[in-house]
Amino acid sequence: MSVRISNVEKKILLTLNKMNGEGTAEKIAENAKLKTEQVVSSIESLVSKGLIKAYKDTVVVYSLTKEGKSYVKKGLPEKRLIKAILEKRDVTTKDLKRETIGDLTKSEMNIGLNWARKNGWLIFEKMPDGNTKVFVSEGGQSVLNEKTDLEELLEIIEANKEMKESDIPSRLLTAVKLAKQRNLIQEKKVNYWTLILTEQGKEALESLKKAPEIVTRLTREIIISGAWRKVKFQPYNIQVLPPAIYPGKKHPYTVFLEKVRKILIGMGFVEAKGPLVEAEFWNFDALYQAQDHPAREIHDSYVVKTSALARIPKTEYVKNVMKTHENGWITGSTGWGYKWSFDIARRLILRTQGTAISARTLASGVKPPHKMFAIAEVFRPDVIDKTHSMEFQQCEGIVVAEGLTLKHLLGYLAQFAKELGFEKVKFKPGYFPFTEPSVEAFVYHEKIGWMEVLGAGLFRPEVIIPAGYEYPKIQVLAWGIGIGRLAMAMMDIDDIRHLHSPDLQWLREKPLRW
Repeated sequence: MSVRISNVEKKILLTLNKMNGEGTAEKIAENAKLKTEQVVSSIESLVSKGLIKAYKDTVVVYSLTKEGKSYVKKGLPEKRLIKAILEKRDVTTKDLKRETIGDLTKSEMNIGLNWARKNGWLIFEKMPDGNTKVFVSEGGQSVLNEKTDLEELLEIIEANKEMKESDIPSRLLTAVKLAKQRNLIQEKKVNYWTLILTEQGKEALESLKKAPEIVTRLTREIIISGAWRKVKFQPYNIQVLPPAIYPGKKHPYTVFLEKVRKILIGMGFVEAKGPLVEAEFWNFDALYQAQDHPAREIHDSYVVKTSALARIPKTEYVKNVMKTHENGWITGSTGWGYKWSFDIARRLILRTQGTAISARTLASGVKPPHKMFAIAEVFRPDVIDKTHSMEFQQCEGIVVAEGLTLKHLLGYLAQFAKELGFEKVKFKPGYFPFTEPSVEAFVYHEKIGWMEVLGAGLFRPEVIIPAGYEYPKIQVLAWGIGIGRLAMAMMDIDDIRHLHSPDLQWLREKPLRW
């Protein structure tokens, strides 16, 4: 009989023969010194060659969860609670609410109380003083001296590490339902294979005794020893494509952001960071955005649902911001003409713009010349679709120095765009609340055409002067990039959700160079 058999298949057949022609995959693997996975993966090939018959039995197997293991070690919380109540004797429901008893944690006590009540192990009696006293019932006292079905089940499974459903005693099946309900055990379906050697398989074994060993892998030892002259090599089809290998790699968007970071650092910028939960002061007030501006409303900002307020000391800088808002102070502005509220400035929101980091940087008193950038996570209420998200990234930056002009700003932006690979850049006048003059920058994409990628400008005196800078001697160039939109264009994707995609197939196939 001429059948091509690998070394693993040969070991399986020889082992089956020694086991009187029948055995489970696990037992065959153990006797043949193979892994169970090797035996299982060879079944289809051996069956197709007619050398074995295979039968699959799918069974449910139980194992303990982390909580189940802790109960085996420490005991069920309901029994530990009963024991603690008996030891303390005088216990009320108020005691159970405000403190733990015995060695139970607060969580265990709540669980124990719940199940002790369901099992009828506790009695609650209203006292004349208005308190409700807790007593242990006779059933609760007697159960301390015996093992419950649930405890027995958990101990059996723990002793066996995992257990087939069919091996669990029928008297414990109710306990199985309870353990599943309480998330003390977890189940999984496991395939168990039984292999039977066929007559063809036996004939193949006889042929194998006479045939030379088939080598599937040429090793250094075979070459050096000269054994290659005597062995038979398995034929190799050079036209068969090897299986695709997907090595671990970074998310494409992460790679893009790292590229942006390297470009800016190479241009002399220093990276800065700031909190995701931000005070309105830094997100709006420090940037001369009025406290009654529509952007502060819930429709444009995520307001943190808490009565807590940000800790902002009333420094000279904060007072300068207040005066600038109210009457313009010494900035040459008329201000907003209202009574500035310190409490509104201290309200907490999810950061809506990365410029809050720029404001913090200016207020920290950096000495000119200074160049800063930040890749900031920002949040704004929106309906999620292909082009909109409630959470996205902005790339912000400022340059603080003497004698800066709009020309310097355009130069920085043009250089940054070229570093990213865009040769064509153009600008047009724009409007932003805290810069004047302001510009919008466009880059040319081969497939999309001209697209807007960033807004920029020179910070207004109402932003610079309160921070203590000598204006107009000192100027601050500021810019902000919708970095996600730029990434979508460069990565050739049309759905913003891909920027954080968990789709393994997409992640595997997406190249990391654009």
